[in-house]
Formats: sequence, C-alpha cells, structure tokens
Amino acid sequence: MKKRTTLLIEALVLAILAFAGLAHAGDWTCTGSLKDITVDNLRVPQGATCTLLGTYVKGTINVGTNATLLASNVWVIGNVQSENAAQVEVLSGSTVGGNIQIKQGGGAHIASVRIKGDLQFEENRGSLNANNNIIGGNLQAFKNMGGLSITENTIDANLQCKENWPAPTGGDNIVKGNKEDQCAHLNYPSLPVTEGDFADTTWATYSVAKMKISRVGASSDAKTSTVTFNPDYSFSLLETDLTGTYNYTGTWALIKKGKKLSLDLDAVGRTELVRMWTNWLGQVALEEGDTISGIEFALDKLTISQPSIPKGTLTPKRATLGAKGWVSATGNGQPMVKGFSYISKVSYQYKR
Repeated sequence: MKKRTTLLIEALVLAILAFAGLAHAGDWTCTGSLKDITVDNLRVPQGATCTLLGTYVKGTINVGTNATLLASNVWVIGNVQSENAAQVEVLSGSTVGGNIQIKQGGGAHIASVRIKGDLQFEENRGSLNANNNIIGGNLQAFKNMGGLSITENTIDANLQCKENWPAPTGGDNIVKGNKEDQCAHLNYPSLPVTEGDFADTTWATYSVAKMKISRVGASSDAKTSTVTFNPDYSFSLLETDLTGTYNYTGTWALIKKGKKLSLDLDAVGRTELVRMWTNWLGQVALEEGDTISGIEFALDKLTISQPSIPKGTLTPKRATLGAKGWVSATGNGQPMVKGFSYISKVSYQYKR
C-alpha cells in the first residue's frame, strides 16, 4: 500500500511538471509578473498590466487595448507590437530581434534597448521617449500628439519624423542614413548655449490656454504662434485666434549659465494680454447668448516660468504663463466682479 501511494505521488509530480513545461510553451497570456521563463508568443490582454523581467520570448509580444507592458532585460526574437495600449515600456538590457511598433496608444518609453529592426511611433496621444537605443533599422515617428523625445540613439538606417505635434525634441543621435523633416536637426552634438543661438531667430510655437472665472465657468483654446528673439534682447510673440491677432512684447535673457531662458512682458505686452482676455470673454458671452459690456481686468499676479534649454537641441522646454486677478463687467444688465485665473503653456517647435 505504501509503495502504491509512493508511485501515485511520483506519477502526480511528473504530471504536474509536464503540465508546467507545456504551460511555458505556446502562447502565454500575461496579467501579472513573469521573470526568467521561456514562452513562444506573449499577449497582454485588454486593460491588463504585465511586468517582464528577464523573460525570453521566442515569438512576438502583443499588447492589447488599454493594456500596459513594463519590460526590462527581456529577449524577444520577434516583434513588440501594441495598438491602443495605455503604456509600453521596454527598458535596459533588452533585445528585440524584430520591430517595436507603438500605434494609436498612450505613452511609451524605449530606453537602452538593442532593436534589430525598426522603432515606430504612430498616432499616439501620450508622452513618448526613445533614449540610448541601438537600432538596426529606422526610427519613424508619424502623427503623434503627446510630445516625443529622441536622444542619444544610434540608428543604422533613417530617422524620419512627420506631422508630430509638438515636434520631436532631443539630440546627440548618431544617424547613418537620412535625417528627415521634423527630425533633421536631432543629431546635433551637445554644445554650450549662447545668446547668439537665440538672437535674431524666429521659432514656430504652439500654445494651449485656459481661462477660468469664478462662478461663471472656464474656456480653453489652442493656437499656433511664433516668437522672435531680437538682438537687443527684446522679443515678440505673435498669435492669431478667432478674436483677433495679438503681439505680446517683452525682454529675454539667458540665465543659469545658459541653462534657462528668462522672459518678461513689458507694459505694451501686458496691455496686449489684457486686450486678448477682454475679446475672449466677449466671444464666450456671445457664444452663450449673453450680453456683456464694460469689461475691465485688474491683475494681481503674473508669472512666466523659466524653461530649461537642452544642449543637444537648443530648443527651450515648454514655458508657462500664469495670471490671477479680478474682472468687472456688466453682464445681462447686472454688474459683476469675479476672480479669474489664466494659464497658457507655450511649446517651442523649431526655428523657422
């Protein structure tokens, strides 16, 4: 009886081991964490999060809708593919034998990876980063909307960027093929930032602004713009929206040993800002079917951030203008005095 029981236990153990070996083969659905095992193909299902550490994938990794992949030190013989994913991160020590394709999703971070094929970003909404990768094919970025940084990559083929908004930033990339369109400048080496890099230059910029009036509501707008830095350390930012064309003027300077850009509106620039607010508030009232007159703004606070300037691209980071104060007017025949806040985030795109 004891011998029969022992044989039964041994048979059961062998069956479990056999089943475990089969489970590691074939397609694997990942909804948690996997370490140093080998699988054929791996799928991250809709809405799931999969963390891989040292995993060997003999086929392809496919990341589903609203899913998240966090992979480090992995080896993938085939492709890493995602469509409508929430986040894809392939990080240090990883090797991908095919392509990494990130399409129509959220954000992605691809860093310190050896990619034998292409790295592709297409129509994504979130922040994208490609840093310190070795890419055997092309790096391609088309129609992405959340911002893209491309830094210190070695690319055997081409670096191609089109219709991204905002335009990609970065630098220190080694590109053996062609550098095209929005990424034509991203192989510049790191150089000290000087005032000569900005004096007498005009930049394409893009601003997203929002005004909020207490107990009334909020309105937002996005618009293209240009900013010109003059040799006499004055600047002008020109933009046009549905309510008119505005030219904000002031002074500029490099500070922190050229690491940051400082901007300050002059009296004319502040007056122009108030004129824009007045026209904007009138347009909002018109769209709501209200009548408003006698609009006056009283400014309590106005701040402009000091964006850093990466040496690799010499393109300032996003600058933020914030304001708070009071607005008085007659609305629908009734006097009102309300607090207001305004914020505008200006992204520098490229030199024109």
